[in-house]
Amino acid sequence: MTHKLEADVVVVGAGTSGCYLAWRLAQAGLQVLVLEKQCLADGGQAIDIFHMDEVRFDQFGLPHPEGEELIGHYPTGLAWSPQGDVLAASATLGTWLFDAVGFALTPRLLAVPNGPTHAAAFSPDGTLIASGSDDGVVFLWDVPR
Repeated sequence: MTHKLEADVVVVGAGTSGCYLAWRLAQAGLQVLVLEKQCLADGGQAIDIFHMDEVRFDQFGLPHPEGEELIGHYPTGLAWSPQGDVLAASATLGTWLFDAVGFALTPRLLAVPNGPTHAAAFSPDGTLIASGSDDGVVFLWDVPR
């Protein structure tokens, strides 16, 4: 059976991030088609943290997430390890470390007890990371490998 489908945007292999973007695009009045290998009943069984660049919202003229919809916002609090394999993102609960090469490791939170961090920096050899919190305290951690 053949059906002709028309859409303004097609999201392929949606996952959490793609489904969220598709939903926001549909809210903005665009016709959205989502292609996903999972059946509908299996999708959306878990809410997890995902990353989406602001540029995707800007590209489609969508308002940026805010309020309860926004877990973290990292406009300037990003740092790459000297080797380029780890990305650090400053956030509300501390600094998140992401495996930027294989994406095999679960993101790790380096939690701080006293508020959000706003900056992160790696040591020149990439073995340490420093992040600063609202009260001026700088935290220093070993970078897990």
